Amino acid sequence: MGGDTDPFFGNVRAGFEGTGRLDRREWGITWNTPPDSGGLLVSDRIQLESELSLIEQG
Repeated sequence: MGGDTDPFFGNVRAGFEGTGRLDRREWGITWNTPPDSGGLLVSDRIQLESELSLIEQG
């Protein structure tokens, strides 16, 4: 995470990273359809990862 000025064009750039975890049951999403081969189609826990790059144009 951080920001700096672009040496070529002089625009301000900022970058961010984030992670998180959700339990879909906490949001009321409880359905699940088992595939023909067995097991579960959707996990109860969902891992989120994000990377964001922003550029302020001058």
